[in-house]
Amino acid sequence: MASQVEALKNALETSHLVLVEFYTNSQTRNAWLASVVEAYNRQSSKHISLVSVDMNVDEALAETYRVSMAPAFLLLLRKKELWRRLGKLTVDELQEVLSEF
Repeated sequence: MASQVEALKNALETSHLVLVEFYTNSQTRNAWLASVVEAYNRQSSKHISLVSVDMNVDEALAETYRVSMAPAFLLLLRKKELWRRLGKLTVDELQEVLSEF
């Protein structure tokens, strides 16, 4: 889907951190991600953009980032991968990772 590709492309052209969530239609998206990102953006001088990618809709994007399973989470900055997590992620784990950046 062009909107996922465009959203990621646009986010990566900024100087913001980009959190990419890869999921499949057989899973529910992690709705709590948006609230954690919003809280981080309020508390930090840095900004994080959140992009969610349905791997069933855009297999090529998942392949580009070598993601073969969902859920998967990547933290990127200007196309450089800073962090990766395959499998489930908790609010506390994400907050701990974000506190490092």
